[in-house]
Amino acid sequence: MAVKKNGLFGVKCATKTDFVNKVFNQFPAVIDSCTNEVFSKLGEETVKFIRQQPKEQSWIDQTGNLRSSIGYAVIVDGKISQVSSFNQVKQGNQGTTIGKGYAVDIAHKLAQTSVYAGVVIVAGMEYAVYVERMKNKVVLSAGVLWATKNFPVKLEVLRKKIFQTLNKLIKDEIK
Repeated sequence: MAVKKNGLFGVKCATKTDFVNKVFNQFPAVIDSCTNEVFSKLGEETVKFIRQQPKEQSWIDQTGNLRSSIGYAVIVDGKISQVSSFNQVKQGNQGTTIGKGYAVDIAHKLAQTSVYAGVVIVAGMEYAVYVERMKNKVVLSAGVLWATKNFPVKLEVLRKKIFQTLNKLIKDEIK
């Protein structure tokens, strides 16, 4: 609302400062939550892409350990916010344990850097590189390329999700 005083015009804020502070104080949590959700979805989709390769591009599971060791971890604001379930395939319980430990270790190291958020995709078994390079099978690299290609789309999804969530938050506070 414009107010005239001593021949000068100014603007008087009709919104209470406690409302503004309350909304602004929730912004970081909204951004963190949305980032975790979108990056976790990217991790899930990447693991699914890797695990569902056609037979001619994938490897034959002997124990299930290699396939069980494929998963992801998400970091947001310097903390590990999500770790995939590393679903066990066949008798691959060793792969599940090793994969999850490897993802957490790498994500922890990444979280200690200046990176705000990231997705770590891993194949935890030490012979994963051998299977990929020597046997010419898709283990991890095709999944990382797929995730990299889809990352700009996910960033746009994240941007929209943040704005929608903040708009809803503001509308709910106004009521």
